[in-house]
Amino acid sequence: MDKKKIKMIYFITNNPNHVVETRHDMVVSNSEEGLGKVQGWACNLNSDFGQDTETTGLEPYLNEILLYILGDENIQFVFDVNSIPNFESEIKEIFYLLQGNTLIGANIKFDTSFNKVKYGFQFADYVKVFDVMIADQRIYMNCDYSWGLKDIYIRHFKESPPDMDKDIRSDFSRMSINNIRFQEKHIRYAANDIKYLSKIKRRQEHLIKTYNLEFLIYDIEMPLITVLSDMELEGIDFDKVGWQKLIDINKEKKYQAEVKLDEEIRKLREKFSKETIESMALSNGKFDRARKKIPTIIQQGLFGEQDNKDITPDKLKGNIDYNSVSEIGKIFAKLKEPLPAKLDTTGSQIAYLIPVLKSDGKVESEYGLNREGNKVFHNGYTTQEAYLEQYLIEIPDTSMKSFIRTFIEYRTAKTRIENFGANFFDKINPVTGRIHTIFRQCFSETGRLQSGGGKKQPDKINIQNQIAEKEYRNCFTAGEGWSFITCDLSGAELIIICDKAQDLRLLELSKNDMHSHMANVCYSRLYENRGIPYTDADVISKKQNKDKRDGFKDKTFGTIYGMMAKKCAKSMNISVEEGQIVVNTIKAEIPLTFSWLQRKLESVLGKYDFVAKRKWYNNPFLVLNNRTNSRIWFPAIMEAKKNGGELQFKDEREIDGACRNSDVQGTQADMIKEALVEISRYIKLQNLSDKFKLLLTVHDEIGAKVHNSIKDNKYPFYEDNSDEIEYLTPEELIRRFMIKCANRYLSTVKMGAESQIHPYWNK
Repeated sequence: MDKKKIKMIYFITNNPNHVVETRHDMVVSNSEEGLGKVQGWACNLNSDFGQDTETTGLEPYLNEILLYILGDENIQFVFDVNSIPNFESEIKEIFYLLQGNTLIGANIKFDTSFNKVKYGFQFADYVKVFDVMIADQRIYMNCDYSWGLKDIYIRHFKESPPDMDKDIRSDFSRMSINNIRFQEKHIRYAANDIKYLSKIKRRQEHLIKTYNLEFLIYDIEMPLITVLSDMELEGIDFDKVGWQKLIDINKEKKYQAEVKLDEEIRKLREKFSKETIESMALSNGKFDRARKKIPTIIQQGLFGEQDNKDITPDKLKGNIDYNSVSEIGKIFAKLKEPLPAKLDTTGSQIAYLIPVLKSDGKVESEYGLNREGNKVFHNGYTTQEAYLEQYLIEIPDTSMKSFIRTFIEYRTAKTRIENFGANFFDKINPVTGRIHTIFRQCFSETGRLQSGGGKKQPDKINIQNQIAEKEYRNCFTAGEGWSFITCDLSGAELIIICDKAQDLRLLELSKNDMHSHMANVCYSRLYENRGIPYTDADVISKKQNKDKRDGFKDKTFGTIYGMMAKKCAKSMNISVEEGQIVVNTIKAEIPLTFSWLQRKLESVLGKYDFVAKRKWYNNPFLVLNNRTNSRIWFPAIMEAKKNGGELQFKDEREIDGACRNSDVQGTQADMIKEALVEISRYIKLQNLSDKFKLLLTVHDEIGAKVHNSIKDNKYPFYEDNSDEIEYLTPEELIRRFMIKCANRYLSTVKMGAESQIHPYWNK
């Protein structure tokens, strides 16, 4: 019988001030003794090992590592890194000894990024990595679970892991390297964070094999961790002068829109008599006062940085505040014009109601008046752009048209000033001098990459939510001596649909002017239904009746993704009956696409049983593609099958929508992820890491920078299943790798890509 393995924690420190003592399961040793023990363990290890890092914060360039943890299920080594001389060289030596093993962690991207900044290497330079958080996110995609280590353990083993008190974590963020005094609870917490990783991995490996996710997990997601870490750490150079010009332009646009809005109100009030205008307080004061421009003062910060601030002293006040919903409500009330009002908490139901002024001059918050003058209760007025655009569609002859159009211009300029303005200067990393993002690798419902630091890391921009206009993107630059390569897949969403549905008619339509074709077919059916001839003057093209073409752009994909007659009717300002004609006409134009959609829906939701008068649900999951076997789960169906019940209407509609879109978006996400991994691997194999760097990805787009000294050089490239060698520039390599990886997911229809190279981001 084998002896029970000894379980031990080794705390390695040269600092005598810590409140930690040697016990039966914990040894406190100095670095000379402890490092020898670690090296012996590393030399003899022939299995997985765990790693974790405790830091003073989330930013590798600005925060510090406090504790560094290595070990396995039985032995954990906790390093007090700031007390160990030459720890950088020591940890490199340990990883050299660990080659051939697999490092397990949870949210490894965080740890390997700190490791790269502080010690000069990525984990993947020496060992394979396996992230239990990433694995669980792909195994249980769309399950809306929590992804903390404790949550993962409980999910797999139905019990809480002992000695994993996550409240202790907050202690580390309050520490600094100049004032550290660890207690025993800190060391045990750190050790326990890696103790259960191998146990979790074994359970996950069984599920990965069961669901045929080996290629996705081991060949895409795990290597991608290091790729994303490198991209985050590299950052992007930023043109502050160009950005300030955009801020100034938007400030002028905002001011001019405010001036025009003031003028619009004065025009609109002319429909009333002078006495009525005076009685409604629509004259004098802020309604007639000339608008003053708010100046910007330029201050110098403590370190010489420029700090631009708008000032609004009392003498500049007294104009209408168009940012105030209540102020807008008062204006619409006095002009006796309707304003969008939410009839429910979500805003899915809207009515156009005339606001009512109370005796104190404030807008009545609970109800407004409909066209008949009757009270209608609501959940608040809204001036969001989407609702105002719909307002103009549903009430095209409104006297408020010019006001609303100008108000949307005002809101756009204001939003850009607030969200894409001087706040970006605060996001420049003081160490690198660049703008950085952070990627969320598998948090979305389909595996698509997300970005941005949110409230926890507000200095990390959402690179995928940047304004796509050339003037804005050009402010993100490659830096002096470098060029910016941008490449995106051509019509990725459409190509994936055509391939999955084997719909060559949709493909052929897409090669020409699909929007005009669909609009003409649908409008001719509408005219026929109305008994009106569809003449040459009614024909829609890029040059004629362009507004109708533009308004129809979202109808084809909207119908594919589940748009119903009511929504179609609302967006086109037609009857629900005519909305159904449009939906039916689109379906008839591309029947193979809708047959494919129906098969997908039935594979999950099943068919209605008219005998039992209910649905019998099929699979509680949908496989997104056959290359990675990515899948999304539908917890509501799992629950219904378990209990023999039926889905609520809301759940069924959500599942219907997910079935229509998820495999397209998820396949596109897998294509891009695989391309990122392949490009990164190629760059390293060609020893180009110092002069060819990946920077960003936005849905079906990849951005990289290349040093000008090699941008025209040519490097070998092979297509799949070909021995023929081609020699391509870095720009061509990005494009060809993206095409090659994308086409691995397609059977008959082929994907293309477009690339360009400039000193800046230009897509």
